[in-house]
Amino acid sequence: MEIVHNELHKVREWFCVSKLLLNLSKTASILFRTPNRQPDPSIHTINFCGTDVPLCHSVKFLGVFIDSHLTWNDHIQSISKTISKNIGIIARLRHFLPRKTLVNLYNTLINQYLSYSALLWGGSYCSKIYPLLILQKRALRLKINYQLQHSPRDPFAKLNILPVFDIYRYQVGIFMYSWIWNTLPNIFRFTFQFRHETHTHLTRARNSLSIPAFRLTSSQQTLRFTGPCLWNSLPPKIQSCNSKYSFKKSLKSYLMDKYRRP
Repeated sequence: MEIVHNELHKVREWFCVSKLLLNLSKTASILFRTPNRQPDPSIHTINFCGTDVPLCHSVKFLGVFIDSHLTWNDHIQSISKTISKNIGIIARLRHFLPRKTLVNLYNTLINQYLSYSALLWGGSYCSKIYPLLILQKRALRLKINYQLQHSPRDPFAKLNILPVFDIYRYQVGIFMYSWIWNTLPNIFRFTFQFRHETHTHLTRARNSLSIPAFRLTSSQQTLRFTGPCLWNSLPPKIQSCNSKYSFKKSLKSYLMDKYRRP
């Protein structure tokens, strides 16, 4: 806790220098830890500027629920409930609206929730994301009046829409492309490394990104691990796109290929 108080003191100084005031009535605190590590039962609040800020297990920040274990369970459950309600809206309107309007409705009521901040929570366990895929399929079948016996690939291929798992891969790919071309903020500059920066062996993969050796599965779900893995798996033709627009177009086509196959 001494480290926490020292860092909070720096935060307080920054607020003073910047002539800003923190609204403590709308402030919460979280102690991040692994699931198998128990919190100190004697710690219920954190003192900041003479005010006790309560400890929370989960808090909503910029539309994303962040929990103390970074499992993203609360956020996934929240958007699942929202999407489930919105599917009911699409079901009631599908007989009265043309296909183009239904597509816009899907993008507004379904896709924005599957895409928003997916770079953070999209790497969670497949078992957690799978319910979102079921809801996404249900929404797409309502849009194109598909029956349940059709192949699960059909609605995605027919409408050229990425499943929720590939929405995450798509966003990871765009992030990695931006890092390669050095268009991200400086804070991300040293997040990844090329293999030739870690060793001098003249191997075929020396221009690939180095994949960190994480022991925990939860660490392997982070962008530091999934980013290099995805980038190294892309064909050189896609990696060498000379504009972000052409990269995004090529990447989506690459991810959609498996759904177009008979």
